[in-house]
Amino acid sequence: MMPIAMLVETVGNPAYPLELFQRIITVSLETMKIVKNLPKLELRETE
Repeated sequence: MMPIAMLVETVGNPAYPLELFQRIITVSLETMKIVKNLPKLELRETE
């Protein structure tokens, strides 16, 4: 079930799909920055 606030944001806003897409792009770019700055993972080989 959708919260009332989400319904108000989506139903009354014709630009919502574009805004949602922009948010997804922003999250993706920020995630890429975080992953790029993680230290290198060094794994030992097992026999």
